[in-house]
Amino acid sequence: MGVYLAIPAGLLAAALQSTLMPYVAIGGVAPNLVLVVLVIWVLLARTQEGLVFALSAGVALDTLSAAPFGTAIVGLTLVALLAGLGAANLFRAAWYLPYVAIIVSTLVYGVYQVTVLQAVGRLAPLGDSVLYVILPELLGNLVLMALGYELARGYGRWRHRGEVA
Repeated sequence: MGVYLAIPAGLLAAALQSTLMPYVAIGGVAPNLVLVVLVIWVLLARTQEGLVFALSAGVALDTLSAAPFGTAIVGLTLVALLAGLGAANLFRAAWYLPYVAIIVSTLVYGVYQVTVLQAVGRLAPLGDSVLYVILPELLGNLVLMALGYELARGYGRWRHRGEVA
């Protein structure tokens, strides 16, 4: 997909997350488009490209957020590195990899966000946050992953048709 494509893709995903995703919220919680695209990118491309995507999307999200600057950058970087571990050759062919990756990523990212908010003195009880925000977001992320991963894989196969590996 390319490192140079990762920068505008990260910015676009962050803009869509902030503008479009609130309109597809279910029960007041929207899926995390940036997180899903990041995990797909790392699983189908390379961790290095995912890190560039995480940096550009993180800067955009931090600029648009009321959370302390750097929260999204660090959280998305952590997710990219974790997803990169799952994309190791041993697990790459497993059909369940994208779903396990998005579950772990959503939980890690959500708990990290709550922890940062608690550290700066904002009211963000972990139990309520997990129950009412992170788990509903996880369901939306699983749906997005099911659609997005298959579309991205299909596009990759179409784009590289006829090439010899």
